[in-house]
Amino acid sequence: MRIFIWVGVSIIVTSLFTNQSLVQAGQGQIELGQELYMEYCIGCHGENKSGLTGYSGDLQLFTNRLEGVTETMPDFAGFFVTEEIAALYAYLLDTGE
Repeated sequence: MRIFIWVGVSIIVTSLFTNQSLVQAGQGQIELGQELYMEYCIGCHGENKSGLTGYSGDLQLFTNRLEGVTETMPDFAGFFVTEEIAALYAYLLDTGE
């Protein structure tokens, strides 16, 4: 069941970012990602994404981490909906420019 959910989320998020108009995230999506980051991620990763210095920006690795395919991060499998995963991803990639 977990593998099915992970594959489904991965395919949906990947399809969201293959559409060129969605690759360039809108400000609203980035703001939602920031809100989610501040609520769920800041405790471990720090303010202003300071704890993400090793983050490569790889969508598959990001999805894997959210879906619990890591021993170093809490398991968020099934917690975030597709739009929230896309928003978090957009926020993490946003340079503020």
